[in-house]
Amino acid sequence: MNYRLFKKSKSGLYYFQFKNNQDQKILSSDGYESKEDRDNALALAISSASNNNNYVSRDDKDGKSVVILNDKNGNQLAKSETGVNAEDIIAQAISGIPALTLEKEEDRSDNVVGKAYASTGKNDDYKPLPFYEKHGNNVAEGFDSFSAEGEDYFSYSIDNVIHLISEGYSSPNGRDNGINSVTKNMSIRDRYVKLIHENGKHFFNLRAGNNQNIATSRWYGSEGDLDQAIGWLTGGTGRGTASNTTPPAELIPVDRAGNIAIDAAPPADPSEEKPKKKRKKRTTPKKPKAEKVYLVNGNYPINDVTYQIFRSGNDKHYFTFKNKEDKTILLNSDVRGFETEADAQAVLNQVLTHAPNEKNFIGKTTKNGKYYFYLQNEDEKNIAKSFFFNTPEDMQETVGLLLGDSIPVGPTAAEIEAEKLAAAALLAQQAEAE
Repeated sequence: MNYRLFKKSKSGLYYFQFKNNQDQKILSSDGYESKEDRDNALALAISSASNNNNYVSRDDKDGKSVVILNDKNGNQLAKSETGVNAEDIIAQAISGIPALTLEKEEDRSDNVVGKAYASTGKNDDYKPLPFYEKHGNNVAEGFDSFSAEGEDYFSYSIDNVIHLISEGYSSPNGRDNGINSVTKNMSIRDRYVKLIHENGKHFFNLRAGNNQNIATSRWYGSEGDLDQAIGWLTGGTGRGTASNTTPPAELIPVDRAGNIAIDAAPPADPSEEKPKKKRKKRTTPKKPKAEKVYLVNGNYPINDVTYQIFRSGNDKHYFTFKNKEDKTILLNSDVRGFETEADAQAVLNQVLTHAPNEKNFIGKTTKNGKYYFYLQNEDEKNIAKSFFFNTPEDMQETVGLLLGDSIPVGPTAAEIEAEKLAAAALLAQQAEAE
């Protein structure tokens, strides 16, 4: 469960909304004149959500169910959409909302709900996305520029999907300056302003250092999809990576456990054995653990394995891979973490490339009889590390979750060459016949 804060540009009112882990809306507030009033209502809603007596289920004029969360005095704080399963909504709210904690005041940023594809300029407007798809040159990766309807435009694509579009420019030079500005600013996360269209879709504007919009995005079905796109763009080379490593093609799972070699445990060194020190009792209260901020969610190509990139309380970035039971099976091998999300994404992409191949795994044994493994890249550098396992069989089974075979996409080089030879032979036969 999480909450979202936003402001509607048309009315200027502030809202909050509770959403479950599947990004589905559970309860939404009415509009408030000020952020302070909205934030106070949010805090009251969180504290009121654990009491079943504060929920009211009723039917609207069309006979569809709606759930309302009230405070102890019966004042409405938030309500569901119509036509919901009231028992399910109340159960999700009671179990999830009370566990939420409010962010610090400076972290409570608002998305702004407004219209997409509308520029702040007096003459130029963004065109609908199909305009760029129709008139562009179908560039699969990077910038595409074109002229249409008397103006000049550009777009930016990742894997044949347009993610950024420009306003119309009066000259190719102006358009090229726009491309240079996007190139300069697209790697800076603070330059992205997330918004929500009035149709419920998510999008963002990219701004220059002077706060002028220099590009806008396509529409996304969820904030998670939007955040993933920003992660790719801030990486600077399409998939948010600072290297040329890209995730593998489609995979089919290898239906077996791993069979990786396991190094023996290092010999015990008597000089390392030291008497255990007694722990001193804590005299000061323990500081609350800083919360993780999840930035990227993704799916490994096979076996229901997922991955996440998050920023920890130490302001470092980490990634983890989890199995379908949501248990961590792999994480970055450098425990110090990464300075930026882009750095974490770059190594995560290496994991996606190298994990399907069994030869890239190295099994290890600890002195106390536990097992774990490293995943290495083509330079035999450790890029990820597993948790510890009680048996080698458990470790090999987890390795098996990551193993797969690439599905060839398109003809191979040999097939292309054979087609060329066959075509040349056919032309020769036709020439002889003539």
